[in-house]
Amino acid sequence: KQIGQEKKNTAARDSVRREFWTQFLQQMQGKSEMYVNQKPPAIAWMSHSMGISGSNFNVYCTRKYVRGEVYLSKGTAEENKRIFDYYYDRREEIEAAFGPGLVWERLDDGIHSRIKHQLDDIGWDNREAWPRIIDFLIDSTLRFERAFGPHAAQLKSEW
Repeated sequence: KQIGQEKKNTAARDSVRREFWTQFLQQMQGKSEMYVNQKPPAIAWMSHSMGISGSNFNVYCTRKYVRGEVYLSKGTAEENKRIFDYYYDRREEIEAAFGPGLVWERLDDGIHSRIKHQLDDIGWDNREAWPRIIDFLIDSTLRFERAFGPHAAQLKSEW
């Protein structure tokens, strides 16, 4: 009985997440090419390539926070830290284009690195907050695209 209930709970959660991401994708239409032709997932995030292997624009919606991020997940820590440092060296220009709210996480003890824009204490399980969450994620997506897009293109051409 417990396994059956867990499956029902998982199916219900997955259905709510798909509904949330469907609304996000509908509202993104016409605002950006990011996430075009993607299907709403049952998981907490969606990912879009920055044009460099292992470098992605992600949007997350969990029960505890929502965030947009640049996530660096190439095969080695050395590659990820090198790319992070490339962006960090251009931090002033990136932050001027993005606006307030970026958090730079090199994550020296791990393989990956991230640059995030996060809203805490809010999540997909609060349907009344969905409009605010979706607005935040769309705004974050557009700001990441504007601030990092040219630098990602330059990085790709240099490496």
